[in-house]
Amino acid sequence: METHAGPLPHPHILSGYEELIPGAARTILDMAREEQRHRHNMENRATAYPYFGMGLGALCLLSCIAGAVFLAVRAHGEPVGIALIGAPVLTGVGWFLNARLAPPPGAKGSSNLPVTPRQKNPGL
Repeated sequence: METHAGPLPHPHILSGYEELIPGAARTILDMAREEQRHRHNMENRATAYPYFGMGLGALCLLSCIAGAVFLAVRAHGEPVGIALIGAPVLTGVGWFLNARLAPPPGAKGSSNLPVTPRQKNPGL
């Protein structure tokens, strides 16, 4: 009895392809190599995507704060600056608290709030 497992055909089957169509074995190996390269690229992107989003969110928050400080100091006085700085800061604080204090999905009494990244992947 002989068994084989893996993404490529058994070497005997691969040699059979090569006998029928010269160059077929090389084509199959190249396809497997390209598929592996593509899969690794997609996994790397999926790993980096949350960090990219967090960095972009932090950049947006800092730009809102900088704009509010500029408007408060240079142009329109304190009320406009406080209003502009309050919205992004309160949103960020609310998301942070929701991510850490929300019950796990499916828990008794849990709400229908959107699932945060921390709830989707507790390892974050």
